[in-house]
Amino acid sequence: PSGAIIIEGDKLFTNKKAYEITEYLNEETPDIESWFAALYKNKKDVNFQTYLKSKTENFKLPTVKSITTKSGLKKHVEFHAYSFDNKEIWLMNDISQRIATEKALITSEYKLRTYIDESPNGLVIFNRETKVSFSNISFTKLLELESDLDKVYYIRDFFAPIEMEKNIGMLKQLLTTGKVQGEVIIQTANKTTLPVFINAVQLNNNEYLAFVMDTSQIKKVENELKLALKKAEESDRLKSAFLANMSHEIRTPMNGILGFSQLLLKNNLTKEKKEKYVDILNQNGKQLLDIINNIIDISYLEVQQLKIFSSAFSISKLFNDLE
Repeated sequence: PSGAIIIEGDKLFTNKKAYEITEYLNEETPDIESWFAALYKNKKDVNFQTYLKSKTENFKLPTVKSITTKSGLKKHVEFHAYSFDNKEIWLMNDISQRIATEKALITSEYKLRTYIDESPNGLVIFNRETKVSFSNISFTKLLELESDLDKVYYIRDFFAPIEMEKNIGMLKQLLTTGKVQGEVIIQTANKTTLPVFINAVQLNNNEYLAFVMDTSQIKKVENELKLALKKAEESDRLKSAFLANMSHEIRTPMNGILGFSQLLLKNNLTKEKKEKYVDILNQNGKQLLDIINNIIDISYLEVQQLKIFSSAFSISKLFNDLE
């Protein structure tokens, strides 16, 4: 399965597998110089010196080199060399796919590690006894844990007394079914209660993974929305009551204006009565105008644009108006 190169004196012989890897026939690389020139191009001299050094050390260690095939492909090749009876045997294997896989794994592991470290949510791994074996930065901050790596933590230590039964129930469900999710209140290492959403799954027979999201801000926004809704409903109720009351208040002076307007049409009225009726009309007109102004003030209050002015007034006249 390996490419084989035999060097005897200045001559170099290759097998079929070596040809498949390099794409060079034996007659195209009949000696060491042509071999290095073909596979290493402008890095021929550097790689030749590496070969000479390995030779003086009896080829103790395998070497990995990047070669260029006849068609221009770049390949990673691992060489194992042996020396006996004034001959050298090189065994070569194309490890390009292995190198590519290793690089992909390293990249994937780096991305995963970055996600775990930078995730805003806490991530923790623990066993059936709830002993923590791994936690990310967010979990450490969320639970206010010490950064001491030798410190041992147990998930059960974070169960909040106010929801102890619910915490224990979720843990039992995880251990029984292998998964659990839901909202619960926990406590930090400093005994601060914290509302969280937990999504946990079983990794293997004795390990469990849990994602922990702090829902404090969500709960705060929910409470603010509930309070705003309650205020809006109360505002609508007050508006309805105000409009119902205003309809009655408007009707009272309007009836007075219409009634006394009809009385003024009579021909047999004395001067005193006419003046009295006109005064009553004026009072009802002013009362109606005040009601309309109050309605406008209410609308200004809602948009916080009502301007308040200080002025002197007669208390006795106010009481007379109220009568």
